[in-house]
Amino acid sequence: LNIIALKADGGMRDALSIFDQVVSFTRGNITYEEVIRNLNVLDYEYYFRFTEFFLQNKVSDALLLFNDILSKGFEGSHFISGLASHFRDLLVSKDEVTLPLLEVGAAIRERYKEQAKMSPVDFLYKGLALCNQCDIQYRESKNKRLLVELTLIQLAQLIETKEGSKKKQAQQIKPIVKEERVKDNSNTSSSQSLGAKQQTKERATQQQSSSEVREPQQVHYKTGDTSSQAKAAENNQGETKKPSLKDLQGSNSNKKIPSFNKNEISFSIRGGNQTETEEQQSKEVVSSSKEVVLGDADFTDEELKDSWVDYAMSLPIEHKASAMRMKSATLNRIDEVTFEMVVDNAIIERDFITLKPFIESYLRKQLDNGGVTMEVRVIEPEENKRPFSRMEKFQMMADKNKALYKLRDEFDLELY
Repeated sequence: LNIIALKADGGMRDALSIFDQVVSFTRGNITYEEVIRNLNVLDYEYYFRFTEFFLQNKVSDALLLFNDILSKGFEGSHFISGLASHFRDLLVSKDEVTLPLLEVGAAIRERYKEQAKMSPVDFLYKGLALCNQCDIQYRESKNKRLLVELTLIQLAQLIETKEGSKKKQAQQIKPIVKEERVKDNSNTSSSQSLGAKQQTKERATQQQSSSEVREPQQVHYKTGDTSSQAKAAENNQGETKKPSLKDLQGSNSNKKIPSFNKNEISFSIRGGNQTETEEQQSKEVVSSSKEVVLGDADFTDEELKDSWVDYAMSLPIEHKASAMRMKSATLNRIDEVTFEMVVDNAIIERDFITLKPFIESYLRKQLDNGGVTMEVRVIEPEENKRPFSRMEKFQMMADKNKALYKLRDEFDLELY
């Protein structure tokens, strides 16, 4: 009865129909085995065996048992949800206070108590978390079987046996290389610190010695005074030799110092290519200033509409909205060369005013008429009347085509 109640998910009507179905299939002999076989419910025994494998770290046995479940036609999501419920029931069975929350029969209740005593609480908590995570990722996973098998491997490694802990301790090797590296690093760091201290001491002594040395006195020389230059050279023998003023003045004495005007100091970075670039720019300006001479050919409304649509088709993808509006726009011919575009609001009007020079240039070339002019106007409220009822639609069509009135009268037609 508990299996039927779980299968019905708490619905009384569904539980009664399932019970009648089981009675008809079993011919009145209702047993636990017959119920789970007819309702395609996974046996409790599988979950108890899986828990034993997890507690004993038997990964291979758990994978083989899962393969047996898949061969019987059960889905992985159904198995994972059942395993999570089993862990929950074990957690509830560990305390006498929460034992009434265990929704199983009296015969299986004692078995839950026995396995709950062998299962640590930490294992049950982590097992519930892993099963919940697997259930969430099951729908999005491309390899669902591998996801469930990875979860089983993780569950089987939650508890470490005594043999496994001894093997891990025996396999541990003392990190000799790491200790040597640490020693080397300590030696290098100590040597670096000593070297840094020596460098700071040397810098301090150099600064003291440089401070004791007198600064050289500034001596003003004349171009022809060689004796004063010799005396200055004798006074500065201890200093580092630098190019003397005599050498500099002697080398430049024969050279005339150029004089500059303020107006002549400015120069161009482009250098000698300035004239070439200026000539190219002037040529481009002259070529662009030449206007194409257009005629004054006549054109029809159809030709205007065709050229209008052609321009809309040539617009890039960024102006797709403008192209769609141009295709569905209403063009009214004002005179021989002027037409107006009627738009719905001021925002569209502003957009097409910016496109107006480009549209006019294109239409003038296509229609061979230099006087083609475009105007943009927002539709008036009186013009924006759209027919809604059937009578209004017929009236609108009949105003455009008077033959519809004659058709209605001759055949005595009515609108429904």
